[in-house]
Amino acid sequence: MWTADASARDLPPSLAGLFRSFRSCFTAPSLRTFSVLLAGMIAQPGRHTVCGMLTGAGLSAVWHHARAHWFFSRARWNADAVGLVLFRLVVTHLLAADAPITIAVDDTLLRRSGRKVALTGWHYDGAAGRDEKGRARTAWGNCWVVAAVVVNLPMLHRPVALPVAAALYPPRDASKHVLACALVSRLALALPHRHFHVVTDCWYAGMDGAAGAARTLAATSRGPPANVTVTARLRANAGLTAIAEPVPGAAGRPRRIGARLGTPKHPPPPGTAPRSTATAPPPAPSTSPTSPSSGTASTAAAPSA
Repeated sequence: MWTADASARDLPPSLAGLFRSFRSCFTAPSLRTFSVLLAGMIAQPGRHTVCGMLTGAGLSAVWHHARAHWFFSRARWNADAVGLVLFRLVVTHLLAADAPITIAVDDTLLRRSGRKVALTGWHYDGAAGRDEKGRARTAWGNCWVVAAVVVNLPMLHRPVALPVAAALYPPRDASKHVLACALVSRLALALPHRHFHVVTDCWYAGMDGAAGAARTLAATSRGPPANVTVTARLRANAGLTAIAEPVPGAAGRPRRIGARLGTPKHPPPPGTAPRSTATAPPPAPSTSPTSPSSGTASTAAAPSA
């Protein structure tokens, strides 16, 4: 049992380590509350409500529940900084020092209702399946773009994705491509000496070239940093085009999109598509035989069925 004025010295070793790791992201009272709520969320086998976190931490009879509710409604803390600290902890303790970092990117819906809930809208609900006519179901709520680190744990036979960064999608404002690329860029710049492999679905196939994707990083270039590769599926009806060749002396902005080549379902015949060459650095040594080789920023697309 911990008292309300517990410090890092009074906490269990596992919780004290998190306390020290997140110290730069919070003020002292907020940090203590956050550490206890995080431990309670991990230890709580039932619903992860605010009061349930206090029960899981063993403080339901010591702290008033208003202290926990105050943290989520009034406390000032930096969620991006918390995500970077969590990201470094995952990479340091669950990945090999020379292994590429695999990042899975997708969005998820948090159902919300009420007139005063900010940034809500109608979004696709992947957990609801399809209706009797085969149409995708939608629901009202907040849509979050999430970036997760894919790791292999010794007690499991399949990889798991640990979320380390998220961004709330504002309808009719920034696109999901921009938010996803900004999340990946923030993680890649935190560890510039590591190679990142981003895997995602067909919705984010063009995130590596999204205009303004790095606007939150005060950069003008398109897409993520050079130590990031993106692999995504393409829609069966996506249009494949060649890269336009610059015309010397032509007026106006140079074209970026060239001649149409076909679709993933009907690709161009072999040898008819223009070819381009690029030089890539040698792959970094890796202890994982299934890890993809590293290289410069690029997009590898696989057509959907």
